Amino acid sequence: MLRRVLNPSARHALLAPLAVLLGCAPPTDSSLERRAAAPTPADPPITPTTIQPAPTPTPTPRPQATPTPVVDPAPGAGETVTLRLALPDGAHYRITTVGMVQYPMMPKQTGFARQEELLLRECSGEGSDRACLLEHRTTAFEAEPPYGRFIEADEAPVRPLITRHRISATGERLGDTTVDGPAEALATPAALALTGLHRLYCVRFPSEAIAVGASWTTTCETRIDGRIAARTVRWQLTNIDEDPQGSGKRAELRYEGGFRNLSAEGGVREGTFGGVLYFWVDLGEPHILREGIIADVVAEQGATTRTSINVQFTKVDPLDPTKITQTDGKPLPELTNAPIEQAAPAAKPLQ
Repeated sequence: MLRRVLNPSARHALLAPLAVLLGCAPPTDSSLERRAAAPTPADPPITPTTIQPAPTPTPTPRPQATPTPVVDPAPGAGETVTLRLALPDGAHYRITTVGMVQYPMMPKQTGFARQEELLLRECSGEGSDRACLLEHRTTAFEAEPPYGRFIEADEAPVRPLITRHRISATGERLGDTTVDGPAEALATPAALALTGLHRLYCVRFPSEAIAVGASWTTTCETRIDGRIAARTVRWQLTNIDEDPQGSGKRAELRYEGGFRNLSAEGGVREGTFGGVLYFWVDLGEPHILREGIIADVVAEQGATTRTSINVQFTKVDPLDPTKITQTDGKPLPELTNAPIEQAAPAAKPLQ
């Protein structure tokens, strides 16, 4: 798998972080098929039928983020944490994703891998008032034959493009997402649709300190199956603990929701999703994200596309681009042969 686009050294760099994430050796055809078990959307998910398309983005960046209220505070007393992105100026993140897609009527699942680069600059403010310009580009992508050609076709129109938007410490996208790239790529409908996109996986935190059990709801736009999707997301803080390796407090945030998208070719498509984000609280850094997505293809016939993704956030050393670490600054763990089922638990329904 993944031999046609990446040279051997680039392919190793793309696959190694996710092999660590999944607790297995670099993927083979058989191991990719087993990876479909992680994670599955929450059951029952939030119904997508009530979701409306996201509003048109504000044409100019807002000077301050809009507070995200906690709609369901945690019951009783308990330890509280304030969740904020640290947004270090000049930070270079490398995000590696390995996913599996099951198309309706197809006999087997299809694996894919994507590498993205995120740069932070033009930062200002401190704490909750901090904001930075976030720049995103995709630097590598491949999918398994024979059905991977469908995923590659979805990716092709946006791969040459660079997108930018400001982001707040709570994860809010501030203003429009601007799009740069070759003229022929910028003229496509896929490029024009990116102006509402959130480039940090729709991560969004509440404005106040919270305890385990607190939940909040947000909306955002992301890209699913080659289409822009307006998401409604219910988040919940489900666990806080101390990292045994000394990286401070860690948070487990589970989420679920529904989405609705619109394309000129396929019309309205709706679906549901569920996942988990692991976050370094004291450091203000994302660590690992896992998500399952179910998208209706022919809803009245029960035909769906099912996707599972496993995402590793890492940092690139600004003085040595070959040095990649976890976002807490520690080395990536050595590869192991641990079973995939142990490394990727299914998402639990939110309480």
